[in-house]
Amino acid sequence: MLKSLLYSGSYFLWLFLLIYLSLLPNLSGPSIEIPYFDKIVHLGFYFVASFLFLLLVEKTSLKKLTKNIKIFSAIVFHLLIGVSIEYLQHTYVSGRSGELEDVIANFLGILLAIISYYSKWNYFSRPN
Repeated sequence: MLKSLLYSGSYFLWLFLLIYLSLLPNLSGPSIEIPYFDKIVHLGFYFVASFLFLLLVEKTSLKKLTKNIKIFSAIVFHLLIGVSIEYLQHTYVSGRSGELEDVIANFLGILLAIISYYSKWNYFSRPN
């Protein structure tokens, strides 16, 4: 029970942080001059979100789902979140714009999380 709460709490806290930071207006401040840094951030945020999602599914009662359903759910759910955020940024958030490149970076983060999670050397995918 406590383990399940830890996994779900971690996932939903990260998801809240991802959505909250994504919908903040563009605040002027020091900028980082690294090419494609924002795409790396997108990839990283969605990697962590998808990895935590797979942990949550695997370590709770949802573990009975097939591997294909877990993977499909991770991709579809997080892509829907990413596309929705990009739409909201483009439409409603001052100083922000939705970009197809951000959605692609999100997707790559999701795929890397799935590959990492199901790799043979992953500590978290071992049985309890």
